[in-house]
Amino acid sequence: MDEREQSIAAREAVLAATEKRLQARIDSLADLQRRIDANERAAKARDEAHWNSLARLYEAMRPREAAAVFNELELSMLAQIVNRMREQKAATVFGAMEPERVRALTEELARMRANRSAL
Repeated sequence: MDEREQSIAAREAVLAATEKRLQARIDSLADLQRRIDANERAAKARDEAHWNSLARLYEAMRPREAAAVFNELELSMLAQIVNRMREQKAATVFGAMEPERVRALTEELARMRANRSAL
């Protein structure tokens, strides 16, 4: 009987040690997840600041000068910039852009906003 109790006590000790190691691992993984989340938030904030800075830069330009650049920019990049511009500023630039380019940009902005609202 004593031998059996000792065996059970030993198993309980091993189980307790295993539980302690598992809990330490869970805590470590939770901390890692918090750090990853914080890094993602910081990266998104930096990205947003970058796009906002570009939007302000183009808002400060003359509409014809901005339009000349916008006519050549990659559409997805252009949509990110225009999406952050004030409507009045964007409208004056649109007026100086090639009509086909404005149409394509409008479609891209609509797609981008639809995708964002679907999330």
